Amino acid sequence: YAVLKERVGEILRKTGTGPDWRSTLTQDLLTAGFLTAFLLTCFIPGSLLILITGLLLGMQTSCAHNWFHQKDTQGWRRFYFDMSFLSHRDWRVSHALSHHLYTNTYTDVEVTAVEPFLYFLPLEKNLVLRYVAPVYFHLFSFLAFPLELGKRIIHIL
Repeated sequence: YAVLKERVGEILRKTGTGPDWRSTLTQDLLTAGFLTAFLLTCFIPGSLLILITGLLLGMQTSCAHNWFHQKDTQGWRRFYFDMSFLSHRDWRVSHALSHHLYTNTYTDVEVTAVEPFLYFLPLEKNLVLRYVAPVYFHLFSFLAFPLELGKRIIHIL
């Protein structure tokens, strides 16, 4: 451990421990793009603009994950995750306790939470899981965000 700590320390002194300016700029531009597209959609509704707004929200939500790993004083961009109706607080706790301790294993709740409907681990899959699951994965994803909002509202009440 001491050797690993020393070697990692040398690298971290050179590279730093936080996100670089490109990650920060990407996150902020995606969020600004989403908010702009959302406001435009309110005044000029249209399918293409709605699609662009959704894509920008999805990308900025995915990028907001990077700020879960920062300490609270530096990682305020994690709050961008909440724009998707998901809770950065809940996700941060489950992500740290499950995914980072048991990364992509059967014990990782983020990987196994939707079994037996979806399997993310490499294993022999039947025809339904092989060909139909990729289709209903999108339906599941489409419904998961409003359900999460409902869960958060019930929790508040």
